[in-house]
Order: sequence, then C-alpha cells, then structure tokens
Amino acid sequence: MVAPGGKHAVIVGKPVGEGTFVRRVGENQAYSVEPAIGIETEPRFWIDSRLLDVPVALIQSVDVKPAAGAAYSLHRLNPADNTYSLDGVPAGRKALDAHALAPGPTTFSGLTAEDVAPAGGIDFGQASQVVVTLTDGNVITLTGTAIADKHWLEVKATKDAALTAKTQGRAVEIASYRYDALFKPLEQLLVPRSRPPSRRRAAAGPAHATHKPTPNTAP
Repeated sequence: MVAPGGKHAVIVGKPVGEGTFVRRVGENQAYSVEPAIGIETEPRFWIDSRLLDVPVALIQSVDVKPAAGAAYSLHRLNPADNTYSLDGVPAGRKALDAHALAPGPTTFSGLTAEDVAPAGGIDFGQASQVVVTLTDGNVITLTGTAIADKHWLEVKATKDAALTAKTQGRAVEIASYRYDALFKPLEQLLVPRSRPPSRRRAAAGPAHATHKPTPNTAP
C-alpha cells in the first residue's frame, strides 16, 4: 500500500464486518479497513507455475529408478531420427522399437506446478527418481512421491540457475497424469508377453436318436 511518505508493507488478516484486519510490518497495532481486501492466500495463486520445458531433441539419456519396480535407462542412438536404446531389459523379454522408446514430446515439456510447499514438509523417504541428461551437459534430477491424491516433485539442475532458484528448498505438486508419464514403469517399454494359445473345447453335438418305424399291427 502506498502512503504519502512512501511505501509500507502491510500484512492482511482476517475479515471483520465489512472490512479486513491489517497491520504494518514491524508494528503490533492492527487496524480494520474498509472496503474489505480480497487476497488469495494459497501459494499456488502466487507462484510462476512454469516448471520444465525440455524438447525431446535435447535429451541425451534418461535414468529411471522407481520407488517400486526395476530401474532402467534410455540412451539416444541417433539425434536425426529420435531413436533410443533401453538398458535393463529383463531376461527373456524384448524392448519396444527404438522410435517407441523415445520420451513423449510432452513428457518433459510444458510441465507446470499446481501447488508449492516447503520440501522439508513432504516425505520423500520412498521416492522415485528420474535423471535427465541433456545434450548441453545439463543434468535435471526429478525426485517424486505420491501422498494421498497429491503428486510432489523435488527438482534440481546442474546448469540451470533460474530453475534452481525457483525450486530450491521447495516441493511442487504436479498433475497425476504428468507424474505417471515421468515415472513410467519398465513394463510399459517392453513388448507385451505373448499369450498362450487358447484351448477350445470341442462342442459335442446333440445326440440324434434313430427313429425306427413302428410295425403296423392293425388287423
């Protein structure tokens, strides 16, 4: 709020009557002001929600360590045709086609935060992790956990000062479908197991009774 002598930082409190309680920062005296001041109190209304925007063309490798299930790695084979190889294929299984292994165009692009919280307030003890290495040497580490119906990330980058400044000490909530795309299980990158041929039981046809004509015994 602006006063004749300059600017003052004001803490906005609870509503009262037709107004709102406020007080200047550094002072203990509270005032009731009218008309009421409407301010969104949830952090998600104040943050810059843009989080990651990494094109697939810049991805060199992706290392995934799910909280449950086998770890695996994807490595770019050819930048020209966007093909990848898969490390960690179980014995007796086969990886998908090299093109199908490529991360989706929106997996690491256009990722936005829906909410934010102090990282220390989120339990990342049983977390999944994705490490994305880019062609310029930047390494982005995403540590994720699902708590109830919320999906949280910790984000770190070795060569992105802006991203580090935005996410340091914070956990960000993302949409559940974006979370699932980031921490894709290994099974989704393998050719489905072949099903054994179904055994069809031969249907027995109905028995056909043989009708024998009755001898004519009439006199």
